[in-house]
Amino acid sequence: MSKRIVVEWEGPYSYLEVRDKFNLDNEIRSDCGLYQIYGPHPLYSNKKRLGDDDVLLYIGQTIKGTFSGRIISTHGFCHSLEYKIYLGRIDPEGKLDNDIWESDVQDAEKILISNYAPPYNAMYVGDLNREQLKCQNCVIINKWKKMDLDEAVRSEDVVYRQA
Repeated sequence: MSKRIVVEWEGPYSYLEVRDKFNLDNEIRSDCGLYQIYGPHPLYSNKKRLGDDDVLLYIGQTIKGTFSGRIISTHGFCHSLEYKIYLGRIDPEGKLDNDIWESDVQDAEKILISNYAPPYNAMYVGDLNREQLKCQNCVIINKWKKMDLDEAVRSEDVVYRQA
């Protein structure tokens, strides 16, 4: 039986909204988790949402800090209103043990990057070993504003680099 990691996505937000509204760092981990950045890219076209020029450019995570701090300090390319940011939370009520929550966020990020290969991600694009996952048999369930992500992404369907 696969472990289920449920990600609840919301958005879209501009980088200004993320900077100003998603900087709460407390024991509930309310402004931490995964994020997707969408925007224009000259070489890619969006096949899932016809008529929309935005493509999935980047998937990231923050477990030590907030969405605000991570996205604003690290990703200067999205500091324009043409980019849309979607925030994904795992266990938003803070019921999971912190170590389990961290490994779920990290595994979800690795699996999603490996599966979708966003053009601005360098790590885990064709370079993921199964041993890099804490949970090697899991399914990422994407809910709500998942955008181009499939509803379910299974770790067993990811193409792994040969050791």
